[in-house]
Amino acid sequence: MDKVNQVLKLFGHELKPAPIDRSKLIKGMRKANLYMERKLAGFLVEDENGYSFTNNQEYLQSGSKPVSLTLPLESEPYYSKTMIPVFDGLIPEGWLLDIAEKNWKLNERDRM
Repeated sequence: MDKVNQVLKLFGHELKPAPIDRSKLIKGMRKANLYMERKLAGFLVEDENGYSFTNNQEYLQSGSKPVSLTLPLESEPYYSKTMIPVFDGLIPEGWLLDIAEKNWKLNERDRM
């Protein structure tokens, strides 16, 4: 999530950790809240099955823009075995990833 967040902040967006009810947490699951223009737009989840993105119901009803043209405003979640491409594309590569790893102590293999 840190890699994605650093890049999202450049464009005025950010992912924030979601409040977690530890009693309902699936082992190995991570969740991030995705904000667009300071509105909670949806939820990015990583679990043992891969990744999913779900639009926030209030965000859907507000008539706001989609997070991406590849993720239209729908109530059904989007699933992927690998990081959803629109978010994966925000992660730096090459020399920029090297700098990010050194300065922010990131794990190169961690897509969240």
